[in-house]
Amino acid sequence: QGVEQKDLAQWIEKLRRAEAELARLATEQQSIQKEQATALSRSETEAKTINKKELQAIQEQRKTLEDKIRSLAERIEKLQAAAAAKSLNAAANKTQQAGKAAGQGDASGSEQQDQAAGQHIDDARKQLADARQQAEAAQLDSQLARLPEQLSELVENQKDLLQKTKLSAQTNQRKPKLTRLDKANILDLSREQLALVARIQPMKEGLALAEILQYVLVGTEAKMQSAAEKLGQFQTGQETQNLQQDVIGQLEMVLISLKKNTDEEEAEKQGGGGGAGQGGGPQEQGTERSLAEIRLLKLLQMDLNQRILSIQNEIQKVTNQKRDVEPLIEQLQQLGPEQAKLALWTLGLLRESNQNIENRDDNHAEPKRMEL
Repeated sequence: QGVEQKDLAQWIEKLRRAEAELARLATEQQSIQKEQATALSRSETEAKTINKKELQAIQEQRKTLEDKIRSLAERIEKLQAAAAAKSLNAAANKTQQAGKAAGQGDASGSEQQDQAAGQHIDDARKQLADARQQAEAAQLDSQLARLPEQLSELVENQKDLLQKTKLSAQTNQRKPKLTRLDKANILDLSREQLALVARIQPMKEGLALAEILQYVLVGTEAKMQSAAEKLGQFQTGQETQNLQQDVIGQLEMVLISLKKNTDEEEAEKQGGGGGAGQGGGPQEQGTERSLAEIRLLKLLQMDLNQRILSIQNEIQKVTNQKRDVEPLIEQLQQLGPEQAKLALWTLGLLRESNQNIENRDDNHAEPKRMEL
């Protein structure tokens, strides 16, 4: 699985580099087209003083561009982006034909071929972006498939570490001063916590396309780091334990969101899990990710509601005791941006769901007849 993830990451990186190179070639193609149009226009108005050297230089640039396009097409085909490679080869052919027309002084014909080449390059850019998005979807799908097992193990490790922290606190609370051995043992706990931080980092980074899942893991990592720092300062008390308990709660929340319910499993069985030999396209994989994030959003909202209610109850209690409620009001206000973020994500998932429905309807529509 680790090798598969590494291969997908390398594949995606190569596709991104190809996209960047294709963008540069598109700019180069447009520049050559403009230079040649200017040169041929001048040739028509000043027939007796045609700048043959200038046109020759442009033709050499065109030949170099053609070679670059064909070379990129060959590399892209090896990256399983056949449609983009086909468009690029067509662009190279049109570039060659534009050069021939220009050599014959046919400005109009050369311009038409150049425009066709530019269109093929635009097509290739879209097709290459689609190929990269499919690869990213496959990478995310692979990561989501592995995540439950990884997180379950992480939860057990964090629970074990929490128990060790509690035991250390109980053992040392009666001591007036920590011994060197006590400190060494607590530093071992800090190192264990840092090891868990190191394990969650690649999980977090692999979820760039699952923003909500990544957001929770980023917050979890930060709490792990804070717990490790407190242990590094020999603090094993309630504050450190609360951080560790929060980590467990957040990881379990993500685990629940990744677990399919009975209705979803039944729908997947009836759907057959995607087309034969396709392994599920970006739309199917995106739907799975969206369902997990919808479940996670619900859990996050429930958790936020509980925290808001807890603060409101505390405000009422403090008010009845005629004490200062300003700190509690500030805590409540600090939850505002979190609520706004959840609302934005909810709207985003709704839009994505509607787009998926539209795409599905388009795919099921009767194919249009091609004009020959």
